Amino acid sequence: MKTSKEVLSKAHLDDTVWGKAIIEAEARYEEDARSEGFTVDDCTRAGDWTTCACGNVDPELIRGGGAPYDYDLEALGVLFSDFVESDEFVAAAHTLIRIEDRAAALAENPWLHQQEAQHDMATYQDRQVYVNRTKIEMRVELRDLIYADEETR
Repeated sequence: MKTSKEVLSKAHLDDTVWGKAIIEAEARYEEDARSEGFTVDDCTRAGDWTTCACGNVDPELIRGGGAPYDYDLEALGVLFSDFVESDEFVAAAHTLIRIEDRAAALAENPWLHQQEAQHDMATYQDRQVYVNRTKIEMRVELRDLIYADEETR
């Protein structure tokens, strides 16, 4: 299985705030499996929209300290936090890459920002259903990607 450092280095994200945090957490865990990988502070930062991987990419993508405007980015952010809390380093690394890619797509394509208006019109329940469904689909895709990496080694 590839390490988070290998995954993040290939994507040139090993020197970002969260890239470093993921690599350091995995190193701590490998050094002593009884110790925590991600720290309590890491988990707290991952669970806060302004300091999570989404907020670190571009604070403009976050609604006034709330969830991102974009549903897919929101699902990725929730998934990233889940992986941090459960010390799933490689999955967190792959999710960070997807967050960066989605944020770049939103920055490059003004049409995608039109979803902001739709986001505000959607009910909270509709948004939660979409985010949860998308999060499950993304989790399956990431697991397939991680297992494919294992098979190619």
